[in-house]
Amino acid sequence: MIYRSVNEKLAWAKYHFELLKSEVERYAQSNPGNAVLDADRNVNRAVVGFESLHPIPVSIPLTIGDCAQNLRSALDYLIYEIVIANGGKPTEKHAFPVCKTYDRFRDLRNKRLAGVPGSTVTLIESLQPYFDGKPYKSDPLYIIDELANINKHRHIPVTFLKSRVILGTSGAMWSKGGGLSMTLSMGVAQANTQVPAAVSVTDQPQMYHQIVASIAFSEGCAKGEFVAEVLDKLMKFVEGIVSRF
Repeated sequence: MIYRSVNEKLAWAKYHFELLKSEVERYAQSNPGNAVLDADRNVNRAVVGFESLHPIPVSIPLTIGDCAQNLRSALDYLIYEIVIANGGKPTEKHAFPVCKTYDRFRDLRNKRLAGVPGSTVTLIESLQPYFDGKPYKSDPLYIIDELANINKHRHIPVTFLKSRVILGTSGAMWSKGGGLSMTLSMGVAQANTQVPAAVSVTDQPQMYHQIVASIAFSEGCAKGEFVAEVLDKLMKFVEGIVSRF
């Protein structure tokens, strides 16, 4: 069934996701920091760090929050539409439940899903974070709910610049008595966009590697994960849910 308000909310979430990409690209052009690659001799590997020169513009976490909020709202809209389609009258208590335990789902079922057909309630339960027995904190539905709650009730999402290095086939090594280090100016990149960087190794030919830097979450279940990758995953997840009703 086509639920117009749900699809419009999803489209608005996508709009904010595209807006986020533009905001990040604009930020990238400001050369927001330096990637630093240092040698960790204890484990014989390179360690990547990032020195931020300019703070992340507040427009970026605000847009992240808007995107997450619209995804969460699309699920609530879905319940509202289902109740109407089945001849019911939605109230302010109707909403898409997100529960960590069966007991919690049982307690909310009659309030948030009143008037929803039994088969649909069963489907909604199968989507709950607790249902498959896996850790609820890694469940996309739980992550959406957490991000939306942080944005709605606490503060705008907290983010930071995170970098990672993609090494050559032999890895980053150094010769006896030598050292490996690199510092370069770079802009933040979109997820999966690579910025070339030269790494000099004493007594060895020059090696070329790539640095990827982007904006990551610094709190909640998505802590340390790249924002663009998380939101893209959550967008597809919600679209998949809606398509099943």
